[in-house]
Amino acid sequence: MYLAYEAGIITGDSDGNFRPQEEVTQHEFVTMVVRLLGFEARVQELGGFPHGYLQVADELRLLQNTTITAATADEVIIRGDIMVLLWNALRVMNKI
Repeated sequence: MYLAYEAGIITGDSDGNFRPQEEVTQHEFVTMVVRLLGFEARVQELGGFPHGYLQVADELRLLQNTTITAATADEVIIRGDIMVLLWNALRVMNKI
């Protein structure tokens, strides 16, 4: 977790708190993946958290074949969506 924090992938909540025992929402996981891929500048152009991350994820087709939508993004992410999102991220990485 420390390496992810140092790399800026995980930043904690608005108060800077990191709660490793808490569940992760769809918004939070999408945010981490988009940061990992290096699209933070584009996200900020679109308004930042949370909608900028979802919009970039959609542009990159990271959300393809997941149940993640803007309407459900505050819900806890399910394992299947985690795996599909990571698979889609690997496809994006191969194109960069």
